[in-house]
Amino acid sequence: MVWEFFARTEVAAPPLWNAYFTARVPHELVTAFATALAAAPDVTSGIEPDWTPLEPLADAHWSTDPTDAGNTYYAPKLQAWVTYGAVSEAIEDGNPIPGLPGYLAWGQTDDHLPHQWCAAFSPSTPQELVAAFTKALADPTPVLRSAPPKDPGGHLTIRLSR
Repeated sequence: MVWEFFARTEVAAPPLWNAYFTARVPHELVTAFATALAAAPDVTSGIEPDWTPLEPLADAHWSTDPTDAGNTYYAPKLQAWVTYGAVSEAIEDGNPIPGLPGYLAWGQTDDHLPHQWCAAFSPSTPQELVAAFTKALADPTPVLRSAPPKDPGGHLTIRLSR
């Protein structure tokens, strides 16, 4: 992991929630999460019944998995996935209820290749923070890069104009 965010009520207490981002998570996604964290009035709670941080994906017309409708979404060209479900014990948080689901997201250029990047949110991560991440992930606005990726896997078009 390169980025880890968490909240505690006391220094020695276990984290109330955790969010992890690997090295290659696009910076605009980490920035969206960090900006929402900085603006949040209370980062020690945030689970809202009847609301899901996956709504930005549905609103952006991401495909839902027919075997896990409403819990797993695929980007239009299948280069990213987000799912609400079981997470590793390493991603558990201070919630006293064991085995709660969390959110996992990853980018991949081809089903047969390793993930390009991953993000994980423990079960008690405030939904508004996860929603800031999913909203940024679903944003179709092109992002400027100073250097193109080495292997864009057919997901990048370069045009030279004069």
